Amino acid sequence: GLPAPAPRLPPAELEPVFAAITRMAVDVRSTQAELEAARARTAAVLATVATGVVAIDATGRVLLANPRARELLGRALPEGEEFLAGSPAEWTPVREAMSAADAGRPGEAEFEAGGRRLSLQAARLERAPGGVVLAFNDVTQASRAARVLAWGEMARQVAHEIKNPLTPLRLGVQHLQRAWRRGPERFEPVLQETGERILAEIDRLDTIARIFSRFGAPPEAAGPLEPVDIAAAAAEVVQLYALAEDGARVRLVTAGPVARPARRDEVKEMLVNLLENARNAAAREIVVDVGQSELSVRDDGRGIPAADVARVFEPRFSSTTSGAGLGLAIVRRLVEGWGATVRLDSEPGRGTIVRVRWPAGSPTE
Repeated sequence: GLPAPAPRLPPAELEPVFAAITRMAVDVRSTQAELEAARARTAAVLATVATGVVAIDATGRVLLANPRARELLGRALPEGEEFLAGSPAEWTPVREAMSAADAGRPGEAEFEAGGRRLSLQAARLERAPGGVVLAFNDVTQASRAARVLAWGEMARQVAHEIKNPLTPLRLGVQHLQRAWRRGPERFEPVLQETGERILAEIDRLDTIARIFSRFGAPPEAAGPLEPVDIAAAAAEVVQLYALAEDGARVRLVTAGPVARPARRDEVKEMLVNLLENARNAAAREIVVDVGQSELSVRDDGRGIPAADVARVFEPRFSSTTSGAGLGLAIVRRLVEGWGATVRLDSEPGRGTIVRVRWPAGSPTE
């Protein structure tokens, strides 16, 4: 056959241009190879992590998705697919997190997918081509554990709330027994007075049961605040504790009616918790003092170490060996629900004082 034509050489004056083009082509091929190698390394790393990762471009299409993301989301997620196309309503938090990240704000969410509870963190891609990176984690077990803990906490709180009215009930029954032994002729007036107090405590137990039946309801479901005569509510509780022939002496100091926004049953529950705490601290005398803007409960019990004072309002913390450690946590929850504040001061070996204060100008009408 005919010999192959010899390659045509560029004119001498164009040789530098051809050489530059050749070098540029080599550089482009080298850069493409490096990019492919980097992409392969990234994919290899992402294939081994427990977090699902999806990179999405500025148009909302998938740039990259690792196997864990496909497993968690139950989708193939091929490159170029529109990520949110056909997504269910449960993915609304995902859309919101992506929008937040695209606007430069923190993008976080939790949502359900394929029977799992997933958490999402979204971050904006600052460089071209733009878009966002999504990181998904399976938090199903953590959510279940949190629910178990919440139920356990509620069970302890129910037990604690129900236990408190049992003390006044026991004291009332013991008082009736002593009155009967002293003589039937003196029993009827004691029965009338103590029976009413016992029935009041039974009503409070019923109220506690109804409160926990509404455990998941919003705060406003507890009912509106109303002007409560704090002195009168305190007097009812103190009278019950005064029936005891042993233990601490409980006194009430008040100048008369004091109306403050609260809920009557909650005021009594708060006082019972404070009095029980004082009794558990081996107090010999407890003074309930109702002023115009403050209610205080002072005892001469063993006191609380300074290092522990800051933690006494936390659930499950207790400076005694008995009790569920929820009394003061319950007190704070109730008091803050009235728009008031609670503070505790204590000195080991000398006693404790708890102050409940309503803000100046609290409405009483």
